[in-house]
Amino acid sequence: MVSTSFEPRPDTYGPRIKHVPLHSHSEGENAIALAAAAGLDLDQWQRDALAAAMGTVLDTWAAPRVGILCPDENDREYATLARELYELLLFANRRIVHTAAHFSTAREAQHKLSRILMESNFLRSEVKHVYTANGQQRIEMRNGSVIHYVARKTGSIRIANVDLLVLDDAEFLPDSTYRDVLPTVVHSGNPQVWMLGNAVDARSNNHGHVFGRARHRALALDPQQCWIEYSADDARYPNDDPDPSRRARLVIDPDDRTQWARANPGRRISENSIREERQTVLEREFLTHRLGIGHWPTIDDDATGGDAS
Repeated sequence: MVSTSFEPRPDTYGPRIKHVPLHSHSEGENAIALAAAAGLDLDQWQRDALAAAMGTVLDTWAAPRVGILCPDENDREYATLARELYELLLFANRRIVHTAAHFSTAREAQHKLSRILMESNFLRSEVKHVYTANGQQRIEMRNGSVIHYVARKTGSIRIANVDLLVLDDAEFLPDSTYRDVLPTVVHSGNPQVWMLGNAVDARSNNHGHVFGRARHRALALDPQQCWIEYSADDARYPNDDPDPSRRARLVIDPDDRTQWARANPGRRISENSIREERQTVLEREFLTHRLGIGHWPTIDDDATGGDAS
C-alpha cells in the first residue's frame, strides 16, 4: 500500500537549513495556542517555524527579518495565518500588510483569514468589518488593528507604521517593489518582515535577488535574519570529477523518496501527487518547485543598487 501522506505526522527531518538568531523567549507558543483556539490545525513544521521566527530579546524581535522557504502545497500560509492572528488579536492598533505577487493570491489569503475569524464563535465578535472591494481589501478589528491585502502587480503600498509586513511569493519579489515597500516599517517601534516562497531558478526568474539575498545573509549567519529552509540536498559533483558524465550533476537521486519527504514536511501533500508530478513536469521544474533546489542568482549589490534592508 502506498501512503497518501508522510508519516509520522511530526516533521521527521526538520529544515535542511535553519538559522535562528539568539533569543531569550519566543512568542511562538502564544501564536500556536491562539491558532489552535481559532481552529487552525498547524503542522509540526509550521509550529517549529513560528517558534523560531518569533524569538524575542527584551520584548524586541530577535529577527526583524524572517525567510521561510518551503515548496508549494506544504501550506506555508498556515504559518502566516497564525502570525497574523497573533498580531491582530493580542495587540491593539497594529497594522499588518500582506502582499502577494498576484491579485488572486492576495484575495485567497484574505478569504482564509476572514473565514477563520468569522467561523469562530469567540473571534467573530472581534471583527469590525471585512472589506473586499478591489484595492480596498482589508480586515478591521474592534481593537483598532487592521490587516491590508495588496497584490504587488496591481497595487501600491502606501501605508505607514506597519508592524508586520508579509511578502508572500517572495521568489518573485522585484528589487524595485522591495525598495518601495520597506519604508512602511521604518517608523514602527518593533517591526518584523516575513518573506515566504520557494526556491529561485535564476535561469527563468529575474526577480529572485531579494529572496536570494535573505538566504545569503542567513548562510553568512546574519544575527538579524531568521531563515527556515525545507529542501532536498543540493550538493553537486565537482566540475573536475573523474567521471565526465557526473560533472556538476546533483549527487542525490531526484526519485529518492527520502529527499521528497525532506523537502515537503506538510502532511496534507501526498506522496502519490509528488510521484505524479515527477512523471509529468520537466526535471528542472521538479527540482525547483518540488524539491526546493534553486539556481540562485549571484549576490551583486552593485547591480541592484545595494541591499535595501
